Amino acid sequence: MAVLDALESIVRPLELGIYEGLRMQALQRIAIRDADDWPVLACAMIIGCPVWTEDADFFGTGVATWTSDRVELFFDGVMSFRRLSAHCSPSLMGETVVRQRQDN
Repeated sequence: MAVLDALESIVRPLELGIYEGLRMQALQRIAIRDADDWPVLACAMIIGCPVWTEDADFFGTGVATWTSDRVELFFDGVMSFRRLSAHCSPSLMGETVVRQRQDN
């Protein structure tokens, strides 16, 4: 719960009036799995963001989903990048990023 409490500083709830207009569309996508999840799906649709979930009900609904292990990998990558950038000059970091993109 401490992690979720800490997220309150960066995660803001959406008022029903913002996403209510997508209720029917969200229900069409998720109702056969779990109709109670329509608000989460509608919010993701309205602001164009993925859903962080372990709930397979969201798979195939037309929005990207991230499971906790993928979110952890993402943040591990962000932290690795920040550690690396703290030890490199900006020009060297830029060159490293460009070189990696060209190699891939």
